[in-house]
Amino acid sequence: MKAFSEDEIWILVKRNINGSDTRYIEYFSPFKVDAQEDAHHVDAGTFYDGLTDDITDISAETVQDITGITNADPAVVTCVDHGYSNADTIRLGDCDMEELNGREFTVANKADDTFELSGEDSTNHNDGDPGTEGKVVKTPNITVTMTTALATLIWANDDSVFFRDILGMTELNGRRFVIEGVSGSDFDVDTLDTQDYTAYTEGGTAEKVVNEITGATELTGETVTILADGGVHAKKTVDGAGAFSLDQWANKIHYGLGFEATIKTMRIEAGKFMKKKRIPKVRLRFYETLGCEVGPDEDHLETISFRSGDDVYGTPPSLFTGDKEIAIPSTYSSENYIVVKHTDPTPFTLLAIGADVAIGG
Repeated sequence: MKAFSEDEIWILVKRNINGSDTRYIEYFSPFKVDAQEDAHHVDAGTFYDGLTDDITDISAETVQDITGITNADPAVVTCVDHGYSNADTIRLGDCDMEELNGREFTVANKADDTFELSGEDSTNHNDGDPGTEGKVVKTPNITVTMTTALATLIWANDDSVFFRDILGMTELNGRRFVIEGVSGSDFDVDTLDTQDYTAYTEGGTAEKVVNEITGATELTGETVTILADGGVHAKKTVDGAGAFSLDQWANKIHYGLGFEATIKTMRIEAGKFMKKKRIPKVRLRFYETLGCEVGPDEDHLETISFRSGDDVYGTPPSLFTGDKEIAIPSTYSSENYIVVKHTDPTPFTLLAIGADVAIGG
């Protein structure tokens, strides 16, 4: 079947899943992908795509200084020219009265420089040393505007979002937040530390991320191989409800049954026929590859490193095109082979194998 730039192969497969034989209609994923995180190198697999949207604007509420909190019922907060209104929701942090930190309260009986924390009896709270100080911000305090006119088509309250490539308010980059207040093209997120943020200028993307997969009932009881945002993730077992948890938050997740690709050369000959020799070093030529082991047999494999100094810490290595040289275990023998093995759910294309051969022994 013709699909985009490649022929698409569809097959009918009988699989034993959780002790039961089941037939599935499946197709092979494309060999060529535009992005590493789109590689789908698992069997009986599926994927989660959290989608990504472009940011057009970000506005932030001001974090203000608290100069005092009373031990009273209700607690009274002193914050000069705070500008809050009764019934506003605010959140406190960095307070000497530590019982209040990270909690949200409703503003009541506000005056120009003070307001009450509705329902909060602070009579027996820690009063701080030397005095009660802290931070306060109206919540939610960051509003993000997306290019999608109807944010509800992509986002929902309580979704998790990860920000990248924001210019200006770079303090948001590489962090995860929980969404609330989805409306029109906007949604809100909450953080207490915006007092040190620079102003938003332009750009940025928002990625929906998850740390749990549900609905994988076709793989119940199976141990699945996982690619999360282009990086190899630890294998997980799908529970009876068709779910499994991840060790990280991710936007694009490919998962399914793992498989191995193993290449074993014919016996290596050099010099006089059947003379003992050893292979101390191997050279491999790759095309857009990540993950590989090589050695004289499957019991003595060396892992090839694909990470370079250009790779950003905390991100997976990039796909590699070029040559790799590696020393492998070797002894003199008349039976010499090279074994190359790939077990990760990542692209793998081996173009050539070369070797140093030492004759003698």
